[in-house]
Amino acid sequence: LGLGERDVRGRLLQEITRQPALNAFVEQAARADGAHTDDFELEGDLAANVHGAATPLRDESGRATGVLVLLSDVTQLRRLE
Repeated sequence: LGLGERDVRGRLLQEITRQPALNAFVEQAARADGAHTDDFELEGDLAANVHGAATPLRDESGRATGVLVLLSDVTQLRRLE
């Protein structure tokens, strides 16, 4: 996403990127009971087709503490299809 550690540390995703599809994906993943996957498009300068895989992170008592997100750029694959 072109962001450095200083750009993101201690800030919410909605503050650091204006990507509604990404924000919605992470919100859905945070609410899921387990792993969550989906394909979506990034807009603007970052325009790309993305496959996202995410899983909620929980502490030892089971309380949600965050979300681990893996994004894969599948733009070329979609063009070939």
